[in-house]
Amino acid sequence: MNGDLRAEIDALIAKHPLLCCSEIKNGYQVTGPFILCHEYNGIYLYDEYELKMEIPSNFPKDLPTVWETSNNIPSDFEHWYSDNNALCLGATCEILDFVDQHPTLVAYVDELIASYFYSATYYKKYGTFPYGERSHNVEGIMEAYMDRYHVSDEDILFDLLKYVTGFSNYRGHIPCPCGSGKKFRSCHGKQVLKDIRSDRYSFFVSDALCVLNYLLKRGVNNSKTSTAKIDF
Repeated sequence: MNGDLRAEIDALIAKHPLLCCSEIKNGYQVTGPFILCHEYNGIYLYDEYELKMEIPSNFPKDLPTVWETSNNIPSDFEHWYSDNNALCLGATCEILDFVDQHPTLVAYVDELIASYFYSATYYKKYGTFPYGERSHNVEGIMEAYMDRYHVSDEDILFDLLKYVTGFSNYRGHIPCPCGSGKKFRSCHGKQVLKDIRSDRYSFFVSDALCVLNYLLKRGVNNSKTSTAKIDF
């Protein structure tokens, strides 16, 4: 098993000694109590959660899957994935950016997971969210990519995501779909090409397909394509 990953897990257990680790197929599983003692904007919160995290052997290229197993998260909190009840820590593209800058398990737990639990506890106490939450499900993914590509028009986002999926071939010399008059490579194409060339490209394709199909169902860009469903 990856020695660097074992060292990462040892560092995590040293920081959070209530957690324990076991080896599973293709990675490790970390379980145990997570004690939340966090403050944001002057509001200090304490709570206790039961953490279960499956860490792939190639972390940080692939991301851990995280659950809370004590049912301490309100049922109407909504920030989890409906297919497996794993916690939705945020838009995948934003999590990938975080991990690129902070590629350690300690940072993953102390920043992303702790922020999630803080939001859940805050929600239980105040009935609202502390950070200004995105929409849920695919709408939240779409909002994240609108921020990522610095666009506010859904038609432009649709065109950009077609390049991410390969539905349209990336060509840097063409006019940017945003209508700026600049070449694509000198405008929105910079971030699009970066995502296409990423070693985590599969994550971006998955997100892009979700958003494209969502926008198609809403009738966005129907004048430009007659495709009823995009699938690759």
